[in-house]
Amino acid sequence: MKSWKFCFLALSLIFLLTVVSPIANGQIFKAGYVRGQISTGDGTWSPQNFSWFYYDLDEGLGSESLSVDVEDRRAEKSHIIYRSDVFSSEF
Repeated sequence: MKSWKFCFLALSLIFLLTVVSPIANGQIFKAGYVRGQISTGDGTWSPQNFSWFYYDLDEGLGSESLSVDVEDRRAEKSHIIYRSDVFSSEF
């Protein structure tokens, strides 16, 4: 019976440390926002309209793209195409 009480106490302590402690310290996490276009069907995304793709503002370099061809609200595996070209850039 003692091991059950100890296990319950340990789990309660872990819960308090992980959930209550950040709130008490004022660390409130907000949801992130990703800039990009909304699609209700077929679409193509690139660095110019989807901010998670890499784009070098100084050099104007960005080659990633994602194309989705939708039929009846479904995209078959062969209708989702991700493309990225390699380019060299000195740092």
